Amino acid sequence: MQVMIVAALLVAGSTVAYAQPPAPPALALGSTPGSWVAEVTTTGGYTGRGAGSVHVRADGSALCGAPLQCGATVSADALHRIAAALETARGITWERPTARSVCNDCIVTTLTLRTRQANGTEAVTTYVWDNSDAEQVPAGVRAIYDTLTAVARR
Repeated sequence: MQVMIVAALLVAGSTVAYAQPPAPPALALGSTPGSWVAEVTTTGGYTGRGAGSVHVRADGSALCGAPLQCGATVSADALHRIAAALETARGITWERPTARSVCNDCIVTTLTLRTRQANGTEAVTTYVWDNSDAEQVPAGVRAIYDTLTAVARR
């Protein structure tokens, strides 16, 4: 009986230990006005570990979290597409609907945009959605997500 209890605790403990993927260290925001960092992170899903993360900085530095992979820098073309998507979406406000379906195994996506303002402060804009409300995400926000995730591979 004691062996079964210990085995059950070990299984439960190992499941909890792997429920969330280790987050990669965030890319630092540059000190120059207009600098930006765009990040997509995910959590949830069947394993609770999400579907990976992508972080890109205005200078082309990149960082991906498992299971996604990317180089340490993005191509000039990819960086141009990301910057264009950021500019197009500037000022879009969107809040996740309060009335949502219950989705226990959905992937929750968080898109965070950090920008250095002219006065030196950091502006942060965050968009959050899951599989059940992804169709309601504004096209400009979705374009940023698409351009960021395009630099990563599984």
